Amino acid sequence: MFDEKTMASYSARIIDRLEQFPMALGTVFDSPEWGYEIHPSYRMGHVSSVFYEMPEVMRGGVDALGYDFDAMNAAAKRFYDVLHNLDPRQVRLHAPGGFLGALHLFGADPDITAWLRLRMESLTAHYRRVKEGVDAETTRPIQVGIGSRTAAFAPLCGFDLAGLAEFADFLCPKFYVFHRGFDGLVGTVNRYVETLCDWNPELTDEHALEVIRALFGIELPGVSNRSDLDYALTPEFYSCIIGQETRRALAVVDDPEKIVPWVDAGRAPHAGDPLSPGDLGRLIHAAGEAGLQRFLYHHQGNLTEGEWSVMSDLCGTRWHAGKSAYCPPDDFIL
Repeated sequence: MFDEKTMASYSARIIDRLEQFPMALGTVFDSPEWGYEIHPSYRMGHVSSVFYEMPEVMRGGVDALGYDFDAMNAAAKRFYDVLHNLDPRQVRLHAPGGFLGALHLFGADPDITAWLRLRMESLTAHYRRVKEGVDAETTRPIQVGIGSRTAAFAPLCGFDLAGLAEFADFLCPKFYVFHRGFDGLVGTVNRYVETLCDWNPELTDEHALEVIRALFGIELPGVSNRSDLDYALTPEFYSCIIGQETRRALAVVDDPEKIVPWVDAGRAPHAGDPLSPGDLGRLIHAAGEAGLQRFLYHHQGNLTEGEWSVMSDLCGTRWHAGKSAYCPPDDFIL
C-alpha cells in the first residue's frame, strides 16, 4: 500500500535492475506478503505474525481500498484474542463444520472477515501496480512472476491466487514441505499446534489440529499429534497434500505452465530438517501426476548429488557421477 511517490521510486528501481540484465526474460517478486505464522513468543503487533498491527503510515492506503483503518486493526486484535480463548467444546462442535462451523469457531465477526479480505485486496493491488509499471516502462516484454504460499496458506498471507492470475505471467507457490526451519508446511503446522496449545492449556494436540483444518483446510494423513509430524512425509502425504495443493493452484490459470512452484529440499531447506532425494522425487512426481509441468528449484545452502540426480532424471537425462564433467558443488553457500 505504497503512495504514488514511493511506488514510482520502487518501480524505477525495478526497471533499472532489469535494464542491467538485457538477457533476462522475466523477474519473480518474492515479497511483500502479510505474516501468517504464530508462535508462543509472538505478541500482538509482531511483524512476522499474522497479527501484525498496521502502522499509521498505512492508513491512507487502507482508506483508499474502502476499509476503516482503525476497525481493521481492532479486528486483528480480536482475532488474536479469539485464538487465545478457544474452548475444547466449541472446537469439537464447530471445527468439523465447514465454512459455517469455522465462521462461528473464529467469532462470526464481520470485521475479521473484512480484515482478511483487506490483506488480499492490498497485495493484489500492489502487485497489479508493479506489473503495470514494468509493462509501461520497459523497452521489451518482461514476464512478471509472483511468489506466494501454497493455496492452503495463501489467503492468510494475502495472496488471492485467482486475482493475481488475471495479470501475472506466472505464479510461484512455495512447495516447501519440511519440518522445522521456516516456511515448511509440516513445520508451520507444528508451530500452530504448539502455539494454540500454549495459548489454550485446555486444548490437546488433536483439538489444535482440528482448528488448523478449519483454518487452512489441511488434514495431514496419519497425524493426530505433534509427535506424528516427525513421520508425516509419507507417500500418502505427497499424493494427498501435494496433489491437492497442485490442483488448487492449477485451477486459477488457463495454462499449466503458468504455475511454477518453488521447491526446496536437501540438507538444510530453509534451516529445516533434511529432505532426502527420495522425498524430493516423491514431491515432484505427486505434483506432476496432478498436472504440474514446471518447477523452480531453490537450494538453501548447497546442491547435493542426490538432488541433482533426481532433477536431471526428471528432466530426461539422469546425471551420473564420473560420467560428466559437471559435479554439484555440495559446498555450503553463505
